[in-house]
Order: sequence, then structure tokens, then C-alpha cells
Amino acid sequence: MNQKYEHKETGIRNNGDKWNRDHAKYQILSQYKNEIGPRVAEVGCNSGYHCYLIAEFPNIKEILGFDINKKALDLGDSKFRKEFPEEVSSKVKFIYSDICKIEGYSNYFDTIISFHVLEHIYPEDLKKVLLEKYKILKKDGNLIVSLPYKRNLYCSKHVNFFTLESLNEAISCLLYTSDAADEEDSVDLGGRRI
Repeated sequence: MNQKYEHKETGIRNNGDKWNRDHAKYQILSQYKNEIGPRVAEVGCNSGYHCYLIAEFPNIKEILGFDINKKALDLGDSKFRKEFPEEVSSKVKFIYSDICKIEGYSNYFDTIISFHVLEHIYPEDLKKVLLEKYKILKKDGNLIVSLPYKRNLYCSKHVNFFTLESLNEAISCLLYTSDAADEEDSVDLGGRRI
């Protein structure tokens, strides 16, 4: 496990149902609920409450929440699971994982959701994290990302800051593929080379 993140990301979100349903994240995702899924990953889910809310959407078959904070995932799996009916909670699974290296899910998810995560990623790891998201996303899948603009949301754990231009530049690394790339300079993405 990546020690620099495991020791940094120790906060646990334990807000109630009303707070989570009123949160901008849920409001945004609700607008796209018919386009999300059926297999969803929430990368950087913390305690995973929104995983359960997303599992309520009509076409969701499975949602996996990935996070490096084991205590937060345990809260989501023990406390929050009991707050939802079985037909919702049975769709949710949590994976204790370093998002710089997600194992076993290449080309698996139809939708990847990552809200307020990239600003927690050190600049030297950003490309690696984006490539991992690309690797686990199906070819025609959707990546939904949200983050604060520049430094508008202060948090001592934010180590990376974005404008629309810098986010586009960061994501552009996913747009250029080359089968002729040198092994040393490329990343294996489930049979694809970048």
C-alpha cells in the first residue's frame, strides 16, 4: 500500500442521509442516473455512502468503492450497509486499494466516478492515477470527475490544484495511444499500450 497516501488520507465522512442526498455530488449524479452503469466504480469513495445512493439508480447492477482508508471503508460496510434495503446494499462492494494501482478490473467498468479525489493526488502521481482509471474503464465508458477550481476550497490535504486547462492537459495523456511505444515508456492497459 502507498504509505504517503495511507498516512495522509485518514478522514472519515460520517454524514447523514439528508446531507448526502443534498450534496452537490448526488445532485449532479442524479441528473445522469440513466447514463450511469450498469457496472460502476467510485474511485476515492471514503466511507462509501454515495455508493449506496448510486446503487438506488435503476440500471445499476454493481458498484465498487475503492479507497485507501480502511477505517472509512469499514464504516461504510458495517454501519451504512444496514441503512439501505438488501436490493440496494447487495450491489455495493468496497475494495481497500491504492488508487495508483488497482488490480484485477481491467476494462471492467461502464462508469467511473471520482469526486474530489484528484486534488489529493501528488502531481508526480497524477498520470499514474489517471491511467489506472483508464485501464479499468471499458472502451466506451464514462469517466465523471469533479474537483474544486484552483484553490477555492481550502483543505490542508489538497496537494494538487486545477483549472479547466490544467485538467484537460492532465487528461490528454489518455487520448494518445501508440502500439509502437517503448516498453519502458508505456503502460499496459489490458492489451493496449499508452
